[in-house]
Amino acid sequence: DYIFDVIIFGPTNANFITYRFFCDLSNQLGFAESICVTEMPFIIQNINVEGQINILVWTCITAGFILAFPYILLQLWNFISPALYENERKYAKLFIFIASFLFFTGVLFGYFVVVPMSVNFFATFKVSDVVENQFSFDSYIGMIKTAVIASGLFFELPVIIYFLTKLGLVTPKFLRDYWRYA
Repeated sequence: DYIFDVIIFGPTNANFITYRFFCDLSNQLGFAESICVTEMPFIIQNINVEGQINILVWTCITAGFILAFPYILLQLWNFISPALYENERKYAKLFIFIASFLFFTGVLFGYFVVVPMSVNFFATFKVSDVVENQFSFDSYIGMIKTAVIASGLFFELPVIIYFLTKLGLVTPKFLRDYWRYA
C-alpha cells in the first residue's frame, strides 16, 4: 500500500512536496500563485483485466533493479576485473560507490523533479475542452518508470565519460571544444 499510495501516486496529489516547493518559490520570487498546483484534473483507470497484477509485478521488478543497482555493478565489476591490472582493480569500491551514488541521485531527481513536472504538464494539457484526461494505469506507471530509470542512467554519464577518457576515445580538449553540444 505504501509503495503505491504514497510513492507512486504521490505526484498525483496537489499537496506533493515538489508542488509545494515550487509554489513557495514562486511566492518568494513575486510570481504570486502562477505556478502553484491546486488540483490534478485527471483520473487513473485500469482498463485491462490483468492490468493491476501486471503493474504490481513490474513495479516489484523495477524497485528490485533500483535497490539492487550497487550489487549489479559489483557483479559487472567482478566480470570485468580479471582483465585489468592490479592497480586498476583497487578502485572497484570507489567505482561502485560513485556509480551507485550517481544512480540513486538520478532516481531521486527523476522522482522529485521530472515526474511531478510531467504529471502536472500532462494533467493540465488540453488540445480542446472537449477532450477529458483519463490516463490508463499502465500508461501512468510506464511514465514514472521511464522517468526514474532514465534519470538514474543519465546521471551515470560522468562515469561513462571518465572511462571513455581513460580509453582515449574522448580527450579533455574534445570535451572543452564541444561542451555546447553536450
